[in-house]
Amino acid sequence: MSAETPSPPVRRDHRQTVKYILTESCQAVCLRDNVLHGPRMGKMSQQANQMSGGPQPTQHSDEGEASNPLENTQFRRLWLASTVSNIGGWMQDTAGIWLMTAITTSPLPVALMQTAANLPVVFLGLLGGATADIFDRRRLLLIWQGWMLVVVAILSILSFANVISPWILLALTCLLNVGGAMNGAAWQSIVPELVSRRELPNAVSLNSAGFNLARSVGPALGGLCVALFHRANTGAAYTFLINAISFVGVIFVLYQWKRSPLFTSSLPAERISGSMRRAALCSIFIPTQGASNPSLPIHILC
Repeated sequence: MSAETPSPPVRRDHRQTVKYILTESCQAVCLRDNVLHGPRMGKMSQQANQMSGGPQPTQHSDEGEASNPLENTQFRRLWLASTVSNIGGWMQDTAGIWLMTAITTSPLPVALMQTAANLPVVFLGLLGGATADIFDRRRLLLIWQGWMLVVVAILSILSFANVISPWILLALTCLLNVGGAMNGAAWQSIVPELVSRRELPNAVSLNSAGFNLARSVGPALGGLCVALFHRANTGAAYTFLINAISFVGVIFVLYQWKRSPLFTSSLPAERISGSMRRAALCSIFIPTQGASNPSLPIHILC
């Protein structure tokens, strides 16, 4: 009886292996988001199945017209609180730049105000998204809203005391936007937990409308508040105080919210480094079919 000849090992190209692993991982994320977010994510899940050769899921559309998400008490409270807080944030931006021009004549610190406002978002965007996926989002929001409240309160006290310097203003502005960068991903992720699937498109539209309203009204109110006083330090200090009070409202509403997550898993939590690495790899390696019609915009979901 002759022994069976072992089959030669299958050689797989390294690129194919990486593509296979990423596709399977992203497909699982899409299937999970299909449960959470509805038909749009279902279409992305079907595209993931087409790439991996898996079965095509049957799509089900929700019947009936979308209802008004403002009828949801918790969403309405958070929406109003966030809109007021966003107005305070834009007032703060205007008052901060105005204050910088009043305490220094050098153009460098004035230009660095925008750097201090935007650099944390660039470096902490992936970290903020990873923490929002792994940790309790309500707790994260309370932590970072409290962080921003403390920073703005310190900035207001120093401005009232007239001991603010350009570099202190830059440092506190950067710390404030660190909180904003870490807070943003968790804030956007709680919307599906507040409203039903039918209400979700209108809820997203309302959030965008609230942000655009704050972006339109906030700078004008900030400039008016600073201009009401003879000294820029005093006007800026009152503007910072108004922004600090707006954070108190958000924290109060978040504290009253009894969160019930839509998705729970018995598996151990993912590590932050692994989550960030997977998001970066997905946005690099997943192919697209043209700029106007990406085959799998998975970098948003990962």
